[in-house]
Amino acid sequence: MIRELLIEDLSLWGCVWQSTLFAAVGLIGSFLLRRRPARASQVLLLAMIAAVIVPAMGVLVKHFELGVLVAGSIQLEAEMPNEPVPIVYETPGAVPPADIGNEVHMAVEEPVLVEARSGNAGIPWRMILLCGWMTATSIFLGRLLVAVISGVCLLRRAQPWGCEQIRQAANSARSRLGINKDLCVRNSMNVSSPVIWCWSRLPVLLVQSDLDRRVDWVGVICHELAHWRRKDHLTGLIAELALCILPWNPLLWWSKKRMVRFSEQACDDWVVAGGQPCEDYAQSLLNFRPQKQVAFVPAVVSSKKTLAGRVRRILKNSCSNPRTGAVWALTVTLIAICLAVGIAFAQTKSSRSTGTVKTTLGRSAVIEQPAFATMTIKGRVVHSDNEPAYRGDIIALPVTSYGARTDREGYFELPWSPTWIDEGRPVCLIARTRDFTPRGNNRRSESAVVEILDPTQPVTIRLEPSPLTIGGKVVD
Repeated sequence: MIRELLIEDLSLWGCVWQSTLFAAVGLIGSFLLRRRPARASQVLLLAMIAAVIVPAMGVLVKHFELGVLVAGSIQLEAEMPNEPVPIVYETPGAVPPADIGNEVHMAVEEPVLVEARSGNAGIPWRMILLCGWMTATSIFLGRLLVAVISGVCLLRRAQPWGCEQIRQAANSARSRLGINKDLCVRNSMNVSSPVIWCWSRLPVLLVQSDLDRRVDWVGVICHELAHWRRKDHLTGLIAELALCILPWNPLLWWSKKRMVRFSEQACDDWVVAGGQPCEDYAQSLLNFRPQKQVAFVPAVVSSKKTLAGRVRRILKNSCSNPRTGAVWALTVTLIAICLAVGIAFAQTKSSRSTGTVKTTLGRSAVIEQPAFATMTIKGRVVHSDNEPAYRGDIIALPVTSYGARTDREGYFELPWSPTWIDEGRPVCLIARTRDFTPRGNNRRSESAVVEILDPTQPVTIRLEPSPLTIGGKVVD
């Protein structure tokens, strides 16, 4: 099933425009909400989730034919020419028939085996792109796994630390943020600025071995506990997984970078909202060296590039309300869900509504005939080994504008109208299966042509290997 989803139902262009659309919407929303970092980071997170979920939902909707859009009725118009137009037959070995209608069921006398030639036939670009995509995803997932293992090793190598100054600062920070859980403090020689590990039962704060007494530790610990309160370790991991799944989308990389920056600003807002002096906290940030990190292991200072902007923002007293608001968060989440579901299910499914074919005779006379089915041919298609033919294609002759596809058990329902053929003539069905297996597998493409004398009775079609291809050219 996964092979069929990737090869047949997955639309590369659909993945590109859908993920790009949601990432762009998230970036625009974050720009508009840049003065409220807490809300801006949440908009970016929802946009990144939608950029991954919507293409996946679209593939499943297409695979199970759950689209909510129905194709409108089709109306074909044909005009009878005033003078007869000569018909040109360019298929080798074919003889021009005197009566087109009676020749529909006649076989070509001398079929010619032709070789398909195309400039792009030798280069399977779709498979190359899919393999490149899967390779990049595997590489980034491996990198993420290495980062997780490195974080676990860093935590295990850290030693418990009972510094009285840090303990008092931690108690003060917990009371300011309203956090009841205890905070474990450990020292490590491998960190250059405080880092909080939120993946254990109790949050763990990792600090340097050489403690700087000039640092405002209350503000620093408030910042790290704000990461734990905001669940930034979870949102950061989701952002990393989104990049692993869609590593080729540059807007997602930009979104993740902005989300981390807004998360840092939101934690700074929590420090200022807790009553900590802005000057002392800003000076403390300048005393740390940047700590290399991944998004799901927050540090106090992670980048020199963003540190200057953070300090300038704190000193200008530009900090905002760190709370997103339950009503606002629920509203934005519902809007994102509605957009994602709407775009994923906005697909056209096959329609069996009635339509007409209008044939113009001269300037005023018009013949209107039904163009769609008035009944249904039902049956089942099986392989030569009696296994159900899944997703096999069925068409009827002489009408080839309609088709059906078999389900998992090989059953199909094909639209049909007795008016499409002359009375007494049998219905011809063509069934075939597409070969999605890699070259070298013993499963080959199979097909069959059968005649049905009674379309009202279910029919069973047994496929046979089809090693040859009959080809030619059809012109008007």
